[in-house]
Amino acid sequence: MRASTILLSILLTLFLLLAGFFTVYYDYGAHGVYRQQGWDMEQKAQVVATLNYLGYQDADLSFYDDSERSHLADVKHLLTIFRLLTVLLCLVVLALLVKAERTTIRRSFLYGGMGTIGIVIFLALLSINFTSFWTSFHAVLFPQGNWMFPAESALITLFPESFFRGFAIQVLLAGWSYGIVAVIMGRFLRTTPSG
Repeated sequence: MRASTILLSILLTLFLLLAGFFTVYYDYGAHGVYRQQGWDMEQKAQVVATLNYLGYQDADLSFYDDSERSHLADVKHLLTIFRLLTVLLCLVVLALLVKAERTTIRRSFLYGGMGTIGIVIFLALLSINFTSFWTSFHAVLFPQGNWMFPAESALITLFPESFFRGFAIQVLLAGWSYGIVAVIMGRFLRTTPSG
């Protein structure tokens, strides 16, 4: 297999996984994970303020304590990195696709889609015990340890583990869907006559 196919497949896999995450993160529609929580009006306002803060808008986060705001600042920093990485991956993948031969494109979509599906299955298996997975996930992304809060904290009240379990399921389903679409595109390119 050519190096260009391997590179494009890996970049496409990473892009599809991040696209799956941001599809769910930005879904405020009727079926989005945010609509399924049953927050009261005050909680909805607090959730909106939190999302505004994470999205670089002005927000009053006075309902959180200092440690919760510190954690949210770390989350905001990670989201910034992931947003920039997603845009960069999109641009690089598009640039490589424009220059690539048809066979490289076809194989990259096939392998990138299969890679995405494989990683989603792996993550789904890891997260069967979601509490353990969630703890390990946080230990890796927030090694400074500022992510543990008492059950009665505002952050845990607004975003309990059940919220993130539903969020994770939807992210995995979105990533799996994008992987399937990529595989279908790779198959379609194989059967379409070149011209």
